[in-house]
Amino acid sequence: MYYPILFRPIYKQMLWGGGKLKLLPGRGAGGPHHPPPGTGESWDVSCREGCMSIAENGPDAGQTLKRLSERDRIGYLGTSAAKGTFPLLVKIIDAGDDLSVQVHPGEENASGGENAKNETWYVIEPPDCGYLYAGLNEGVTVERFMQTLYSGHTVLDQLKKVYVRPGDILEIPDGLVHALTKGALIAEVQQNSDTTFRLYDYNRTEANGKPRELHIKKGVNVIKTEKPRDISQNPFYSVESVTVNGKMRLSSDGSVFSIVTCTDGEVFAQSGPDGGYAVTVFKGRSAFIPAALTDLALAGDGSVLVTKIKPQ
Repeated sequence: MYYPILFRPIYKQMLWGGGKLKLLPGRGAGGPHHPPPGTGESWDVSCREGCMSIAENGPDAGQTLKRLSERDRIGYLGTSAAKGTFPLLVKIIDAGDDLSVQVHPGEENASGGENAKNETWYVIEPPDCGYLYAGLNEGVTVERFMQTLYSGHTVLDQLKKVYVRPGDILEIPDGLVHALTKGALIAEVQQNSDTTFRLYDYNRTEANGKPRELHIKKGVNVIKTEKPRDISQNPFYSVESVTVNGKMRLSSDGSVFSIVTCTDGEVFAQSGPDGGYAVTVFKGRSAFIPAALTDLALAGDGSVLVTKIKPQ
């Protein structure tokens, strides 16, 4: 039986964690998904050791995403994703403070247990200042940027400010210097990687009083100065924003799975247009849609992101 699967959120407490996640439906005090104080990220679809998604609804409740994909790789992942590791990680980021200025490696320069990381941001709520950082300013060379990093001075004046509104989508490819800013609530789709090179962090310290670790040498070596790309140019996965107003269908050919992330309102996902297993996807939650579920019915009043991998 294939049906829309919800996974238990995996909460990550961060130095910069905010207070917006607990305001989302189903995450309030006393509920099963209330985040602890200081939560900065909710990993909602994850297949990583130590951070493994566990199904919480339907016949597969209690099963891990890894177990499901091992049991029936083609049925759950599809013919185009049946080999290799699970390719994606989907999370909600709640920035109660500015995040570090950072960069991620690509396929060509990830090494020693590192993983390439391309990511996509969907703005659920914009930051307090109205902008995020994505890329270096025109005329700023990697060499100049590196010199400023090693000097310990702020690099914020060398970063490109991108003003955003709810519903905006930003592509953050590997090699692009970037940073989220205070107050942002973001749905992030990314390659299945947790490799981040922290370049600048406002001279903050950890709970033990020691300065947060920086990775300037590694990070500078992977910086790229190309202009940010459009989501359609992402070679690894597609992300489409869809408005649900009433009823609609999402069809697939069974070659890839989908992930449906509710970004506004709430939607009902049902395995088939004429009856079947249904689940409510609240704002900020994601439903995993097995590849073999080729006819998905959505209903309600809201917006969703539909994510699918691209065959490699």
